[in-house]
Formats: sequence, C-alpha cells, structure tokens
Amino acid sequence: MLLRPWEPASCRTPQLRQQRWCWLEAVVDWLVTEYTWEVGDMIPACWPQHPHLVHEIAVLADQRRRAGHALTSDALEEWHRHNLPAFTERMKSRCGTTAKTATKPGRRKAATPDTRPRSADAPGRTISRRTSGR
Repeated sequence: MLLRPWEPASCRTPQLRQQRWCWLEAVVDWLVTEYTWEVGDMIPACWPQHPHLVHEIAVLADQRRRAGHALTSDALEEWHRHNLPAFTERMKSRCGTTAKTATKPGRRKAATPDTRPRSADAPGRTISRRTSGR
C-alpha cells in the first residue's frame, strides 16, 4: 500500500509514482462505475492532464477509504452527502465546462507509465500523451 498517495511529493521513486497512477486509474474507474448518475458528472477522460483533478481524486479516494474503515456509518454518509458532491461541483467548475462537453466521457484510454503527464509529479515538465485502447 502506498504511504500517502494523495500527496504527490510522497511518491518519490518511479515505482511509487507508477503505483500511484495505477491506484488513481482504479479509483477513477470505480467512481465512474459506481457513482456517476448523470453524464455531466462524469470524470473527463483527460483527467490525467489536469493536475488539480489528479490531486482531488487522490484526496477523495483517501477520504472514502478512511470513511470505510470507520466503526459507524456516519463518516460514509458524510462522504456521500458532502465530499463526493463537492468534488463533482469543483471538477465541473474548474474544468470550465461539464465533463459531458469537455472530452468524451466514460472509460478513458490508459496511458503507459512513461507517457503519463508529469505535471503532477514534476511541475513544469510535460510529456506528450500517447494512449492505447482498452
């Protein structure tokens, strides 16, 4: 398990960064599958190209993990009632449009570790994004 995957600076080695991307991709797949009721609320396929979404998704996932480990359902209710809707609204407002019109929603194409945007790992560095179909 990653020590602090919601904090990019804590993933210092290439192996940890790769594990973090795999974890984030699994989180996005889970969110899209389990928690998207309207197309406009869907995480856009280009999420890896937006550092703010990368950070927010990691924090949202950790909050959900912690709520799932709580001894009562209160924290989970809080996550469903406040954390998830707040994330969705921030995502839509910061992307400047709804996910429905931003990029094709749904399952995004996976990037390989060497082609993922580096903006979340090293500010100012970007690498062209090649994708492969799933």
